[in-house]
Amino acid sequence: QKSELANTTAVLYASHNWNKMRVYMMADKLLTDDKSIATRQLDFLNSFRMCLWVERSVAIGRDKTLSSFTAASIWPVIEEDKSLCTLMVACNKIRLAELSSKIGQFEGETAKALELHSLEAQRTMESNISKLEKRVAMVKGIAATNGKQIPFASPLVAAVLLDDYGKLATHVQPINMEIDIVDKQAR
Repeated sequence: QKSELANTTAVLYASHNWNKMRVYMMADKLLTDDKSIATRQLDFLNSFRMCLWVERSVAIGRDKTLSSFTAASIWPVIEEDKSLCTLMVACNKIRLAELSSKIGQFEGETAKALELHSLEAQRTMESNISKLEKRVAMVKGIAATNGKQIPFASPLVAAVLLDDYGKLATHVQPINMEIDIVDKQAR
């Protein structure tokens, strides 16, 4: 198994997946303390030939997309690939449904926040409003492009996973990860 992983490229798509992995590891009760879980996570990621960590906050979102507006010089080439465009629009339809559902939760989140103490309610409301504004902006972006936009992360992930001959190696900056047990974060 290790030899197979040593020839495999992995992608960790956003740190929330790192946290999900920890939850699953705790659920199977084989590992119970933070240090052993963190060590196992790190060992697992280090078992791959390469692991690309794409952090969502800098590679996905309303302002982090390729479209005919943001990538006008290359967009005609992208649109020549009909299968890619069909997939892109389908993914954005799913994203619109997810965003619409989350936007619809704002009323309930607002009611819950108003039940809190005044300072806590204010902080919760500010956070909820910020999320709502981001979600509405993402919906507007998808609508403005008729669903023809791609998050920066998608072509990056595809390029790395399809780079069988290591042509991207000169653009890769290897790092060594370590685990901060107190904050439960990889660095």
